[in-house]
Amino acid sequence: TLASESRYENNYLLSITNWYPDGSPYINNIHYSADKPPLHPYGDAFIQNFITQQMVEKAFPLNEVHDEILVGCVIMENGQLEGVRILKGKVESVNNFFIETFEALPGTWEPALLDGKPVRYFITMPIALINDVPSLQNLELTPGGQLFWNY
Repeated sequence: TLASESRYENNYLLSITNWYPDGSPYINNIHYSADKPPLHPYGDAFIQNFITQQMVEKAFPLNEVHDEILVGCVIMENGQLEGVRILKGKVESVNNFFIETFEALPGTWEPALLDGKPVRYFITMPIALINDVPSLQNLELTPGGQLFWNY
């Protein structure tokens, strides 16, 4: 299945059309690199705490899940987070939890900049659920964006 199609003129990128694996349309004109990546206004610690809070409030079954999830989404030119999708994840209910959690993430991002202009930017956030004895006090979001907890 075709995932994306780029159109160029004189080596200048005119447009990028994207589709989900099932062929339905996804967000177009996404960049995967930029001069300045997007930033969440409250930082990584806020994202970590928000996800942890959602896990507690929704009684996420930490001791029953052993999975690696890869969340993908687009930070739009206006700083809104759109198009949350699971790129890797085995358990549908866990995937749905992370989609809902990321869609509810408060705050407007600082958009990515390319040539000084805001652009749509695709980000990924890997989440490793690997602990058989979970403790939310040990939940950590690394600078690279991985969410995990350790013993």
